[in-house]
Amino acid sequence: MSRTGDDATGYIRAGAVSVGLVDEGQWWRFASSIFVHIGVSHVLLNCIAIWVIGRVAETMFGRGRTLAAFFVGGFVGAVASYLTMPAGIAAGASG
Repeated sequence: MSRTGDDATGYIRAGAVSVGLVDEGQWWRFASSIFVHIGVSHVLLNCIAIWVIGRVAETMFGRGRTLAAFFVGGFVGAVASYLTMPAGIAAGASG
């Protein structure tokens, strides 16, 4: 999820991806943004998705591979958001 404007300051402090800050060398934001969510509905939707899809994936692939897929997917999503957004911030496990 992405957002622009004055309300983005708190999300930036929490570790969301910001094009300008990543350009300045804050690459760690690709990992930290996985755990930052923009709003209650964003958190709830991701929790439901992890509960439903995560349980199936964990049964099929095991806990370690499911966690690896979550973190790699979140990281790749954050990089994709960074590469495609001209301004603003991005946060969340889905990038």
